[in-house]
Amino acid sequence: MKTLAGKRSMLTFFNDFYINGSESWIPALQYFGTKGFFPEYDAKPLNELDRATAGLWVEGVLNIKNKTLNVNELAQKIQSAKLEQGISFEDFNTLLKDKGLPEIQKSGAIVSRAFACEHLFKET
Repeated sequence: MKTLAGKRSMLTFFNDFYINGSESWIPALQYFGTKGFFPEYDAKPLNELDRATAGLWVEGVLNIKNKTLNVNELAQKIQSAKLEQGISFEDFNTLLKDKGLPEIQKSGAIVSRAFACEHLFKET
C-alpha cells in the first residue's frame, strides 16, 4: 500500500485535492486514507491539526507499526473526537517523543494536517 501511495496511485478519494498535484504530502494522505485517518471525503490538508486528532493519528501510526490497527475503530474515534485547538510544533514534538517517535525539526506556528501526515508517513 505504501509503495502504491509513493507512486501517487489513487487509494482514497478526497474532495479537496487532486492526486496528480505536486504537493509532497499527497502520498501520505492517500496512504492514511486507507488506514482510517480520514473518516470523510475531505482531508482538509492545509487546516491546522487539532490536539485530539493528533493524538489519535500518533496512536494509529503506532498500531500500524505493531500490526494492531483496527481501521474502523480508529475512524470512529476520529469522527467522534471533540475538536480542540490546533497543536503547536512544540506540543506535537512532545507527543511524538512521549510515544517513541522521531520529532519534527521545525518550530513555530500550528502544525497542518498535511505536514503531520507527511512526517508520520515516514514512520510507517
